[in-house]
Amino acid sequence: DLGHRRVAFVNFAPPEYLAAQERERGWRETLQAHGIDVDPAWAVSADISAASAYRATQTLLARNVPFTALFA
Repeated sequence: DLGHRRVAFVNFAPPEYLAAQERERGWRETLQAHGIDVDPAWAVSADISAASAYRATQTLLARNVPFTALFA
């Protein structure tokens, strides 16, 4: 445990994909299981390309919402 309490999330695909939904649910459930309230501003979705994931991460950073770890 490195003590991260603000874990942002870049999903690999749009929410229409079942696997993307399950991955985000797993992220949320894991944080909640550790007593961490999930900030919706920590989550962004990409569209299955590296370029899209880069843009999604830039979007996340532009929100100016502090986070200490990134799950992608």
